[in-house]
Amino acid sequence: MQLSKGEILTLSMSMVLLSQWFDCQIMVSGKSIVSLSEVTLYAHGALLLVFTRGKLSVPVRLRPIFILLLGYLGLHLLYSAYFLDAGNAILTTRRLLYYPFVALAIGYTTAMSAETPDFLNKAMKILMKISLVLFILNMTIRFNMFQEFGYIGRATGVTLSYFLFAGLVSLIRTGSMKRTAMLYALFSAVLIFFTSSRGVYLAMLLTVSVILWQHRRVAGAIRIIKLGFGALIIMIFVSVAAMNSPLVVQTLDKFSNDITNVAEGNLGSHGEQFNTLGARYYLYLSVLELGLESPLFGKGSGYKVESWYLGGSYGVDRSKTPHNYYLDLWYRLGIGGLLLFSVFYWRILARLRNSDAGVYYMFLAALIYTCFDVLLSSNSGAILSIFMIAGVAFHAPLPKTR
Repeated sequence: MQLSKGEILTLSMSMVLLSQWFDCQIMVSGKSIVSLSEVTLYAHGALLLVFTRGKLSVPVRLRPIFILLLGYLGLHLLYSAYFLDAGNAILTTRRLLYYPFVALAIGYTTAMSAETPDFLNKAMKILMKISLVLFILNMTIRFNMFQEFGYIGRATGVTLSYFLFAGLVSLIRTGSMKRTAMLYALFSAVLIFFTSSRGVYLAMLLTVSVILWQHRRVAGAIRIIKLGFGALIIMIFVSVAAMNSPLVVQTLDKFSNDITNVAEGNLGSHGEQFNTLGARYYLYLSVLELGLESPLFGKGSGYKVESWYLGGSYGVDRSKTPHNYYLDLWYRLGIGGLLLFSVFYWRILARLRNSDAGVYYMFLAALIYTCFDVLLSSNSGAILSIFMIAGVAFHAPLPKTR
């Protein structure tokens, strides 16, 4: 059976998104040179160049802000070459601008070239099906395939929230949901739960709250109550089913203990375990103070803190990122860089909101999650996948009415 161009690109894009599961890194002198996600993206890009005869397109709406960001980070790169670490500045520019730019361009061009109705949804469904198979394998043989915490990677959980948010918005706007969409939304909720990530849970909860708030007039009070009650039933069902997973039980216990300790004013109760609310409090405070040393233009894209001191009863230094994307921008690039990236993300969200609700809220959830973790800071698989999905949605035709 001969596959069409659209079917080939759909399968190829699904493989790029799936590479989040096995996002291995090739390291040289302790620094990542290339990742599996990059390799699969470049392979997809090469296939795309064959179909488009060597042409890649960038969304017109984003070109001005990309030029400004390129100029700003270029000046930072020159400064770092003379006064700081040029190699670290290149790596910073790579993850902040190069990854998003390439992924957006390839996603956008893919959608243009595929010419397939509902292209993104088909690619995401393939990702969902393969993820479910891998999830079942992880659950049954207790082999966490390259997953740091739960049975599903955090980046995969965030990208698959596309189905959860699309289904919820459809339910609010129309009062009903197709059976297939309901199944995919339910599968999405289950896989997100088994990421065993407190940050993912919080990002999902906050994003659902945004959805309910933005659609409060459309849904009305009665439907909101029904939706809340239905979500509660699903959460109880999934929670009971997940009690057989030690990873999930451990995550929920630790999350509740962290909240209790912070409420009691005990920010350092877990000693040297980094992933606590108390540790992040001291870490964010340190990053904020460092950024105040050069608030306008930052310390430089090549500036790097080898280890952060954690206060309170921790009394230790940790070689960790700030675990907050926006504070990372703040201390490296200053207010100027933070404002430019804010405009960049605002323009992306403004376009996605009018084209694809599922992608819009998935992207918003990713931005929320980056407030307390490294999803868009250093996870190349997540960056490339999320921006590639956004690039595909950028090509979606705008509806005649909002």
